[in-house]
Amino acid sequence: MLSEYRDLAVAQHSRRTLLKSIAGATLLAGAGSAGLAACSTAPATEAGLVGSEQWKTPVLNLGAKRYWQAAVDKASGAKLKGLFIGSSTAEGAVAKPWTARLSSQLEKSIQASVNPDNPGGYSLRARDGAWTPIGDTLESPYDLGLRNRFLTAGSSIVHTSVQPVTGLQILFLDGPEQSPFEVTIDDRDPIRVSPRSDTPRKSATGVWESPELDRGTHTFAIRALGPVSIGNTIFRDGDRDAGFSMYQAGHAGWSTMQFLEESAASMWERYAYLQPDLVLLGLGPNDRGIGVEPARFESHLRRMVTKIDQLSEVKPWVVIVALHNTTLRGPAAWSGYMEAMQNVALTWANVTYTSIFEFFPQVPGGFNDTDDYLSDDNIHLTSEGHSRATQIIVEQLGLPRVPAWPAS
Repeated sequence: MLSEYRDLAVAQHSRRTLLKSIAGATLLAGAGSAGLAACSTAPATEAGLVGSEQWKTPVLNLGAKRYWQAAVDKASGAKLKGLFIGSSTAEGAVAKPWTARLSSQLEKSIQASVNPDNPGGYSLRARDGAWTPIGDTLESPYDLGLRNRFLTAGSSIVHTSVQPVTGLQILFLDGPEQSPFEVTIDDRDPIRVSPRSDTPRKSATGVWESPELDRGTHTFAIRALGPVSIGNTIFRDGDRDAGFSMYQAGHAGWSTMQFLEESAASMWERYAYLQPDLVLLGLGPNDRGIGVEPARFESHLRRMVTKIDQLSEVKPWVVIVALHNTTLRGPAAWSGYMEAMQNVALTWANVTYTSIFEFFPQVPGGFNDTDDYLSDDNIHLTSEGHSRATQIIVEQLGLPRVPAWPAS
C-alpha cells in the first residue's frame, strides 16, 4: 500500500512553501507570446497556459494528456509503460541513491495515479551503481540511452531490492555475439537465460521475466557465461501485468543530435519493441553547451517527436520538460531553447510542455542555490533537487504527489 511510503518530498517542500519561493522569482523575459510573457492572462485552454497566477510555470497543451488517459482507459488494469529520454537529469547523475532520481520518483507518482492500491516496483539500469559489479564489467553503447552494462565471461552484478518485490524483468541484447547468462535469486538454483542468435548483430530485443516470487526483499545476481550486454532492469511488486513502469534512457552529456545519429538505432529499436504510453524528453542543456543554436535544437526536437510518432502503434503522451536554472543556464541564455520546446508542443496534439526552470531561485547571471538543490558543480541536481523537480512536474501535470519510498 502507498501508506508504506512516507511523503518526504511534500514534507520538505509544501505547496505553500513552493509557491512562496516562486513568487519572488524573476520570470523569463522574451519567451514569446506563447511563452512566459503571457502566463498572467492566458486562459487554461488546450493550446494556452494552465494557471493564471503570475508565478505559475506555463504548461502548454495540457490537453495532450488525453492521449495518456486514453491509454489508461484502454489498459483497464493492464500494463502501462513510460520512457524518460534525456541527459544527466534523466540519468540521475550524482543523485544518491539512484532511486532518488527524477525518473524514479515520477515512476512512483504515476503508479499512484493508475494503480493506487499497489505501490508497484521500480526500475534501474544494469549500469547504475545500485547494481554492485563483481569482476570485469564495461559500458556497452547500445539499447535505451545507449548505456548498457557489458559483462565479460564470469563477471556479475548483484542487487538487493530496496522495497518488497515479486519479480524481475531484464532487458538485454540479442544476437550471435551475445552469450547466455545466469540469474540467481536469493539462494535458489541459477536460471539460465540465452539471447537469441538468429537476430541481427546486437539487436535490442532481448527480454526475460522471472518467475513470480513471494513478496519480500530479494537479492538478484546476474552472472555472464560469456560476453553479454544487459540494459534496464524492472523490479516488480505485484505489477508485472498491471500498473506502470518507467524505463530509463538517459545519457549524461548528450545532446538531441546524438539520439538521432545512426549509432542510436538500437535505442529506437527498443522503443519500437516497448511501445511506451508516456515519453518524457529532458534535453537542451548540452545542446546549448556545445553551441547548438535554438533553431537547430528545435529542428532536432521535432525530428525526435516525429520518430516517436512513426515508431508508435498508438501515439503516446509526450511531455517536454524545460530543465532547472543553473549558473550556466540563466534566463537570457536559456529563453531561446525554452521557446523552441514550446513551439514543438504547440505543433503536435499529443505533446505537452512544462518547465521546472522558474521554480529554482534566480539571481542576475545565474543560479543562487541556498537550499542544496544543486551539487557542488552548480549543474546537477542533488537528491533534494530531484525531489523538488518531481513535485513541480506532478503538480503541473495533475498527477499525485510523489511518495517517498525505500532507496538503496
